[in-house]
Amino acid sequence: MSKKTTPAEEKYDNYELEVLGIITALKKFRVYLLGQHFKIVTDCAAFQKIMHKKDLITRIARWALQLEEFDYEIEHRAGNRMQHVDALSRHPVMIISNDTFTAKLKKAQDEDENIETLKSLLEKNETEEFFERNGILYKYINGRELIVAPKEMQVELIKLAHENDHFSVAKTEEIVKQEFFIPNLTNIVKSVIVNCIPCILANKKSGKKEGFLKSYSKRRNSFKHIPH
Repeated sequence: MSKKTTPAEEKYDNYELEVLGIITALKKFRVYLLGQHFKIVTDCAAFQKIMHKKDLITRIARWALQLEEFDYEIEHRAGNRMQHVDALSRHPVMIISNDTFTAKLKKAQDEDENIETLKSLLEKNETEEFFERNGILYKYINGRELIVAPKEMQVELIKLAHENDHFSVAKTEEIVKQEFFIPNLTNIVKSVIVNCIPCILANKKSGKKEGFLKSYSKRRNSFKHIPH
């Protein structure tokens, strides 16, 4: 997911933007994260120290209180290992690794016939485009490591990318491509957006604007004189 900063937020320090990004993501996925232990992976080394300071500014203190309802741990990861998520923004960014989601992804991959075929080719050393890590299949694309999305999860993943701010086809596709490889992605994204109810309701009618109905008075002299 991504979020454009407001004019006020643009004045925040980098560490404040890091915390804001985490808080925004947790709010977005709150229903899925409550009651789950998950990991926050961030390239901001100061984040964990900030959360334990006693003299926090009011804004950070408020965010720290919001974090207390979650069961999480923080892992620092160097920025040069976070290029796949840093492509959307030059501000500090983060990803959330959720054990439940990972298990669901692995199960869906195991049940996907096309992915099983690719794994078989991988075992025979017949492909160099793909590799497997922790039971999950990835694909190398332009030097990046992308998760091969199983067919049954493709629409779900696209919706997660699109419904944050109801992005355009191009923007939604760009977001998905930061993490996942989905064949025929453009057409699937178009199908999802065409059937997105909020987008349908938000789009105004195009073309000539319809006018108001007009009433006409009855002419008394109609057909009074008919020429021969």
